[in-house]
Amino acid sequence: MFAGDITSIAFNITTLGDASFNDNFVVKIGTTTSTVLTAFESNAGYTTVFPAQTYTHVVGQNVINFSTPFNWDGISNIIVEVQHDGANDINNAQTYYTATAGNTIAYTSTNASNTASLSTNRLNIIFGAQTGA
Repeated sequence: MFAGDITSIAFNITTLGDASFNDNFVVKIGTTTSTVLTAFESNAGYTTVFPAQTYTHVVGQNVINFSTPFNWDGISNIIVEVQHDGANDINNAQTYYTATAGNTIAYTSTNASNTASLSTNRLNIIFGAQTGA
C-alpha cells in the first residue's frame, strides 16, 4: 500500500454471533507513533470515515466503504477505531485475526469506561487504497 487515500476496510467474519446488525456503527482512522498499545490512544484528530449508521455483516468478507477517504502519509502507523451499539453483547461475531508479539488491540465493551482491555490478536484488516506509486 502506498501513500494516498484509504477508501475502505474489510474483515473476514466466520460466524454472525447474536445478530447480523450493529446500530450506530462508526469507523474512525488516525495515525500513531506507537507500535504497541498500553491503553486507549486519544482519538482527537481522527477522521470519521464511516459515520453512524446501522451496519449489517455477513459470514465471509465484509467490505466497509468509506464516505470520507483517509489520506495516509505512507509512513505512520494506522489506528482503526470501530464503535457500535451492538446486538452481539453475549455471543460476538467471530473475525479472523493474527497473533502479534505486542498488544495491537485496545477494546472495551462499554462506552462508560475508558479502561482498555488489551490483546495481541490483531484483526486481519484488508485496506482498500491506492496501489500504485
